[in-house]
Amino acid sequence: MQAAGDKQVSSIDEDARLLSKGGSSTAGYNVQIAVDEKYKLIVAQEVTQDGNDKKQLYPMLNQAQSIL
Repeated sequence: MQAAGDKQVSSIDEDARLLSKGGSSTAGYNVQIAVDEKYKLIVAQEVTQDGNDKKQLYPMLNQAQSIL
């Protein structure tokens, strides 16, 4: 783990990370999508291991704007 720079490892899914919400924790992923307003189609998506959504808005905005 130290060589890879990881602080966590899941014995079930090595890519999953511990995510906390509402006082409980679970191993999983943080999935973000951006949808166009007119047709409701997904124009951008990202799957991260970051448990915090606060850092996800700006990259998703940039990705969606470049596609549209």
